[in-house]
Amino acid sequence: MGARTILNIYGSPWLPCPPFFTVCGPTQHPLHAMQVADFFDKGTNMWNVPLVRSTFPTSVADDILSMEISSGEDKPTWHYTNHGVYTAASGYNLALSILHSENTTLSPSPWASIWKLKLSPKIKLFTWCLLKNMLSTKEALLRRHVPNSNVHCSICNCNPESIDHVFLTCLHADHVRRLSKLPLSDHSSPPRLFDRWMEAKTRL
Repeated sequence: MGARTILNIYGSPWLPCPPFFTVCGPTQHPLHAMQVADFFDKGTNMWNVPLVRSTFPTSVADDILSMEISSGEDKPTWHYTNHGVYTAASGYNLALSILHSENTTLSPSPWASIWKLKLSPKIKLFTWCLLKNMLSTKEALLRRHVPNSNVHCSICNCNPESIDHVFLTCLHADHVRRLSKLPLSDHSSPPRLFDRWMEAKTRL
């Protein structure tokens, strides 16, 4: 990220968050006309931490603040190598990982059910990222080596904040599901991996 960046907040691939590298989800302010540089501290060419924290969800703010700001202009980099330069091997490995992910996640019928739901595109995208294990949970941030990441759940502070924990195994999540009018509670069996649990529920 360069100090003289002209990237837009929305639409530009500037976040270190595969697969889209863009800002997704709700924010505290309308950002469609804002640029990334609007969140710099002009005096120091560093992130305006209070502004970032007050504008973006915690997971997005953590990703933003993990990025260093250089003194030059923006330059495109390849996320999947340490040096930021594309190699045929890294492209091949990425393609293999995508194929493996598609072959080991939900069967076609739950995916079709999700895309046919009468929900906003943002909710459908969130669900897709959720089931692809692409959300920036604290456990995911730790894997990305984001500094100062507290891996424990912010609600129960007992277990690592993974997707399975947030939506299945956390006692508070289970309490919310049981209060819901939807048939989402597993009363007789222990929690399973989230995608298999979701697959079972979409068949109801």
